[in-house]
Amino acid sequence: MFHLFTFFMSQLTVVAKITAQPGKEQETKEALLALIPTTQQEAGFMQYDLHEANSETGVFLLYEN
Repeated sequence: MFHLFTFFMSQLTVVAKITAQPGKEQETKEALLALIPTTQQEAGFMQYDLHEANSETGVFLLYEN
């Protein structure tokens, strides 16, 4: 399941809740971490925070500016 929320102001902020399929938690985490170097190269990059839920296996929250 993937939820995406974007807020438009003077910059674009993306907040996404990503829930990995059962058995794909590590693969999902690795794919999200692999996005960091590419994202940091984008024009206007400010921040990329990836958080993993302590209470739910395979649930990630991504915050990007």
